[in-house]
Amino acid sequence: MVTVMYAFFILSCICIAGMFYFISKLNSPGIYPPKIIIKKNARMLGAAAVFLFFLGFILRIFT
Repeated sequence: MVTVMYAFFILSCICIAGMFYFISKLNSPGIYPPKIIIKKNARMLGAAAVFLFFLGFILRIFT
């Protein structure tokens, strides 16, 4: 169970890194990909990171 908990935390960190990557791409000039798609990807990765962190935290409490 501890391994699953750490896997959730590691996946959460990867999602946060991806979110910061997409946020940093917002400042770069250019047309493609559209800024709306970049914002959507960053928002999706942020939500996934919060969800995975929450699952890992719940497992941490109950083990």
